Amino acid sequence: MASRSRQNSMLVGAQETLPMDTPNAQGFAYNANNITTTVTLPTGVNAMWVGKLTVEATGKIIIPDGTRLVIV
Repeated sequence: MASRSRQNSMLVGAQETLPMDTPNAQGFAYNANNITTTVTLPTGVNAMWVGKLTVEATGKIIIPDGTRLVIV
C-alpha cells in the first residue's frame, strides 16, 4: 500500500501502458499500468486504482488533503 505522499513513486516492473482515457465498456472500468505525467486528484474525493501501478521517473501522483487513493 502506498503512503500518502504528494510525490509517490512505486516501481513494480515494466508494464503495458494504456491511454488514461481508455473508454469503459459493458460495466468494466480500465486504468493504465503506468503513470508517466503528473496526475492530480481532486480535493475531497476518493479514488481507486486496480492492479499493479508504476509511477515512472517523469510521473507523479498528487493527493491533496481530504482525498484518499486506494490501490487494490
